[in-house]
Amino acid sequence: MVVMHAPASYSCSDALKACLESSVAACTARKLGETVAHACRDSLLRAESLIQLGLLPKPHSHTHPVPHVRQAYNWDCGLACVLMVLRAAGIHSEDFTSLCGLCSITSIWTVDLAYLLRRFGLEVELTTITIGANPDYAEESFYKEHMAEDGSRVEKLFQEAATAGITVSRRSVGCRELKDRMLMGGVLVIALVDKTRLAGHTVSAVVLPAVKLGLTTRLGIAPAYTGHYIVICGYDCETDRFMIQDPASTAEMDSVPTCSLEAARHAYGTDEDLLLVTMPSSPYMASSVVHF
Repeated sequence: MVVMHAPASYSCSDALKACLESSVAACTARKLGETVAHACRDSLLRAESLIQLGLLPKPHSHTHPVPHVRQAYNWDCGLACVLMVLRAAGIHSEDFTSLCGLCSITSIWTVDLAYLLRRFGLEVELTTITIGANPDYAEESFYKEHMAEDGSRVEKLFQEAATAGITVSRRSVGCRELKDRMLMGGVLVIALVDKTRLAGHTVSAVVLPAVKLGLTTRLGIAPAYTGHYIVICGYDCETDRFMIQDPASTAEMDSVPTCSLEAARHAYGTDEDLLLVTMPSSPYMASSVVHF
């Protein structure tokens, strides 16, 4: 197998072209025939396939362009994340009003967002450690008000997910997998996090504001769980930070240390919910920021 290491001066398209030519040449040299060579040319056009086959080095950094959308209320962070993903996928026909019409509730669960994304034809995988509504959260202040009425509705949505074309996986996505997914591209992730664990750890990619810790943090008192959705759209190996779009932030793009994101998304109350949304086109086009 030929492994191409693209020089730093190469553009993304240069690296892909060089890698593609070398892979076809390798097929011919190994006497695999023209049919295989042409199949290789066709199937390897997507950059993530090239990386998986070892024909293109894994980038050191990759950020998928995602337009920032600010949430309007204290309950619609999930809708804002869906709107960001839709716009990143080239779907600009929707706004908050239309999404609220399609999802006519204010107690929004991750599975609700999965159905909403699926309505627009996007491929969605929901990963979680609990299928359905976790009864252990019934007395948690964040869930207590709506758990009784939401339980049966959420259970039904999980039961019918496969019919709706949504993949549900009962598993925890590890840090290594999440990093690899971000570096290989093609996927945006909507993550349920504990907002209190993320607060104070994000740094704007454009402006570096002063970080002010709350009184409870300074006193060592853990604040109550507050569920919040963010979009994970990139990762940088050198700084070990994930690029995120936070609908509660005023920044166009934020970054957060891996340790902080891991603590926030694995916190009690999140069920480690992730929505892995496949983008309809390769992220390795000119609009993506990729560094080899």
